[in-house]
Amino acid sequence: MPTKRLWLAAVVAVAIAIAGCAPLPVPDTVSPEAQRFLATRKARTDAIDHRAAGDWADAQQSLERAGRRAGERVRGRHAVTTREVVTGGVRCLLIEPATVVPARAGQLIVYLHGGAYTWFSPESTLTASAPLADGAGVPVLAVDYRLAWQHAFPAALDDALAVYRALLADHAARDIAVFGDSAGGGLALALVLRARDLALPLPAAVGVYAPWTDLAARGDSLATRARADPVLGDDSALRQGAAVYAGGRDLSDPLLSPVHAEFAPGFPPTLIQVGTRDLLLSDSARLQRAMVRGGVDVRLTLWEGMWHVFQLTPPGLPEGQEAAREMATFLAGRLGRRE
Repeated sequence: MPTKRLWLAAVVAVAIAIAGCAPLPVPDTVSPEAQRFLATRKARTDAIDHRAAGDWADAQQSLERAGRRAGERVRGRHAVTTREVVTGGVRCLLIEPATVVPARAGQLIVYLHGGAYTWFSPESTLTASAPLADGAGVPVLAVDYRLAWQHAFPAALDDALAVYRALLADHAARDIAVFGDSAGGGLALALVLRARDLALPLPAAVGVYAPWTDLAARGDSLATRARADPVLGDDSALRQGAAVYAGGRDLSDPLLSPVHAEFAPGFPPTLIQVGTRDLLLSDSARLQRAMVRGGVDVRLTLWEGMWHVFQLTPPGLPEGQEAAREMATFLAGRLGRRE
């Protein structure tokens, strides 16, 4: 009997292993464009082991080139112009829609880009900022914060805060919204938490795409979506980015992992968007519950079959365009209303 039980256990283990390697079926509940993307894009298993500064620099250059090419394609679909500005001593890119409604004069969306705190720039993330500026009819100020492989925490947060402080000198807080995706979503939340700690006026609203809210890489989806997300794949790159960004600090610090923050009434209304295949789905779900417990006006919208920051990749995806319109409508609708 023991031998038979061992044999059955071995058979089950092999079956599970085979099932784990099998590709997930492509759902017919998403757009044809999304089906093609999922059919041709395998889950990433090629995370680079960035142990030297040169590895980070090479990865940044490669990703930057790809991001800028995608950004140029997106720019062609949206009536926006871009120009470099310096705000609070920090280099930024101002993305301006062709037409700003007079009632929205002086309003602004601050954008903090994603990339595990280690990659990309405002120029290589126009796939996020250009649709938002065009859809909201409001300029977007993309912050070129310092990247973690050169400057650990709190450098990125310090840069974001410097920009926000400078904007408050000539903007009412109710005319500013804060937006970010992935790591930039976590940074956007940390910025508002830091502003609250400093008793600064808080922005009108916060919007985030699949925010990275727990740098300790906890949560059910880190396991259950590991072969479902064709963009992130698994959490190896996240763990490396977290280690470099945190610089040895406790990963439960709310300014590193906002899911651990004490949220309370007065925190700005927040919209969270995430896909059901996103590796960071749990980060969004846990954040939403933490905000609900704290009495925050928060809404979480789930997107069937979508992967990490599907709003950005691939450009032109119908679900991504719809989600970007939803975010633009939310942020524009809150601007000017917060006291």
